[in-house]
Amino acid sequence: PAVLPELFTSIRIGTGTSLAILLIVEAYGTRWGMGYYILDAWSRINYIQMYGGIVIMSVVGAALFWILDGIQWAMCKGTR
Repeated sequence: PAVLPELFTSIRIGTGTSLAILLIVEAYGTRWGMGYYILDAWSRINYIQMYGGIVIMSVVGAALFWILDGIQWAMCKGTR
């Protein structure tokens, strides 16, 4: 139980890193996904779609962090 706060910190860091890597891999390795969508919109000089994709990825990342915070809050009652 004492290691749970550090475990959640490492999960949070890993989540952010994996989202960044996913975005890069989708941008250059596939023809689907948000990374490709953002890079394609940028290459077509369609900045509204590009920033829309960036906002969507930001919301997904923030939602994952909030979910992890909620789980940590529920499981680590001694650290409040």
